[in-house]
Formats: sequence, structure tokens, C-alpha cells
Amino acid sequence: MTLELEDLVITANDGRRILGPVSARTESGEALLVTGPGGSGKSALLMAVCGLIPSLVPGRVTGRTILDGKDLTPLGPAERGRTMGLVFQDCRAQFFMPRVADELLFTVDNYGMDRRAVEERFRRTVGTMTLEKFLGRSVFGLSSGERQRLAIAEVAVYGPRVVLMDDPEANLDAEGRGRLKTLIGDLLKEGRIVLVAANSGDWPQDMFVGRLSLGDDMTEPGRGVPGPPVSSDQGALGRLACFRSCRDPAPDAPAFRDRTRRPGAGARGRPPAIELRGMKAVRS
Repeated sequence: MTLELEDLVITANDGRRILGPVSARTESGEALLVTGPGGSGKSALLMAVCGLIPSLVPGRVTGRTILDGKDLTPLGPAERGRTMGLVFQDCRAQFFMPRVADELLFTVDNYGMDRRAVEERFRRTVGTMTLEKFLGRSVFGLSSGERQRLAIAEVAVYGPRVVLMDDPEANLDAEGRGRLKTLIGDLLKEGRIVLVAANSGDWPQDMFVGRLSLGDDMTEPGRGVPGPPVSSDQGALGRLACFRSCRDPAPDAPAFRDRTRRPGAGARGRPPAIELRGMKAVRS
């Protein structure tokens, strides 16, 4: 399995460039770390890859996302969601069900998958993220760290071939971060592709095939970049879109908020790890 990003460029509806061009290639069992300061386009990149931009989140995307030789560009989040799972930056944006166990199986049920087919993965993931004692509890009674572990686990449970994680360490304590890294390692052993967007590059070096550092050259100087590309309400709509027909019209969503910010420079001076054009690539 191969995931290719081919000259992806993301622009806001008013023409401001958010990100790009980005080109990368990642294969089965490989993870890619996407780093950069707030506002550099990490979340936008993951949302473009899984189809939420432009289907649910305003913006325009040019270039191609290719999975195993198939161009996903014409497909919306419903079709892409069968092979790609996204852990949102705001984990609350993911939740639909009031009970933890039902939330973990929400995607499984909505795609009509057989629960028995994911039983072993369910048990293993719940154990890795230490959610056993919460299965019968309300999602709304969880702490922020517990909710984060739930958001990560529910994407892993249904078994997408590509797992996208937007700032997955947020709200996790040291133990939680360790368990997250264990889960990512398990996903890679299964042959999944994992993309992790993070504000920090402080991750195990041997976990990633390379690092994309989004810096000054990723946006037009002086034009600014958008604020957070999705609100909690939009995030919920985004998850719902994964279980709708793409023929249905997408609900209206508010435009990007304008937030002028100058991203910092990424890491420099290291040899390229993978083919990347229009951005920095460093060896992990």
C-alpha cells in the first residue's frame, strides 16, 4: 500500500494560500511526522487528505491524493472514510454517542461492518489505551485525557488503512503518551500508514520514516493564514459526512477566520528522507 500526496495546494475561498505545494510518498508500515507552529497548515493538510476540505470545511484543494494508485481526488469524505480515519485536533468534535462503548463502535456500525470482525482489535485497543473501566460510562463524564484516549482508540478500532492524527498528544499525561506511541507501533506492525501532526518534533526518532516541517515557505508572506480550520460543530459534521452519501449536499459551514501569523522556520540542514517539493524534509 502506498499513499502519495502530489502537489497539494490548499487555499481559502478568498484566494489566500493556506498550504502547499506538498508532495510526499509513504508506504505500508510507515509513519510520517508533520510539524510546524500553530497556523502553519497541519490540520488543513490532514483534512484535505481525508476529504473534509473542501466537502465540509470551506477551501479549495488542487493536486492529488493517491492511495494504491487510485486517485482519491473525486471522492468525498464518505468514500475516503472507509480507508482513512482522522483523530481531530479537538477530540470533542468526534463524539456522537453518549456511552463510551457505543462511541468506540460508532464507525463500525455506521459502515455496516460486522462487530465480530473487529472484536479482537477492539479488545486490544481498549487495553492499550486503558479504557476497560470506562466502557459503560458516559462520554461526557470523562476527563480531558480520557476523552483524548477515547478519540484515538475509536479510530483504531474500525481499522482504516491510513490513520491521520491531529495533535494526538494533547491532554495526555506521560502514561497516556506512552500508550499512544505503543498503539501507533501496533498500527505500523499491521501495515497501516500513519500521519501524525504535532507542534513538537519530540517523538521517537525510529518511529517515523521522515518529518515534514511546515515553515515560512509554506504560505505567502504577509497574506496570513486561517485560524483553526474546523470548529467542534464542524468536526461533528465532518464525522457525520463519513456516513452520508456523497451525493447529499454538504451543510453550510462558516468561513475560515482570518488570523495573521508568521510561521517559524522548520528544521534545516539534514538530508531528505523522502521526496518532498515546496517544503522542508529532514531525516528523523
